[in-house]
Amino acid sequence: MTLVHVAALSGPYVVAVCVAALLFVALRRLPERPGDGRREPPTWRKALLLGVSLGATTYLLGLMTGSSLQPEESCANASGRAPGTALEAVDRSYLPLSHTCRWADGAVHEMVPGWVNPALLAWATLTVLCLSVPLRDLKPRNAHPSE
Repeated sequence: MTLVHVAALSGPYVVAVCVAALLFVALRRLPERPGDGRREPPTWRKALLLGVSLGATTYLLGLMTGSSLQPEESCANASGRAPGTALEAVDRSYLPLSHTCRWADGAVHEMVPGWVNPALLAWATLTVLCLSVPLRDLKPRNAHPSE
């Protein structure tokens, strides 16, 4: 395997890690400094940041699997088939993530790793749970004041 192949295979992962790092840096709050009046963010906000960052990274990783200008070549490389085999169709789905290669002989190969969609569900669940915490703490307005 040449350096070009390693760069092509690891490219999506490097981009995904960079996106996660940028999201984390952009969304986090600076640590508390004595005397400046800032408080440590609540745990739900930190978990929300974690869920959004990891969810975006996981989605990007899944989206980039098999993304190529030549789908025949990326399907052949991922499945281990010879590049000259007749590819019948390439199907993509964005939710749930799927990138399926179908050949004329009936063979099918899913390029998105099996862990991506369950991980997306886990990160989405964490995000929804974290968003429910501040909503729970809101006090309901009294529509009819007590007389």
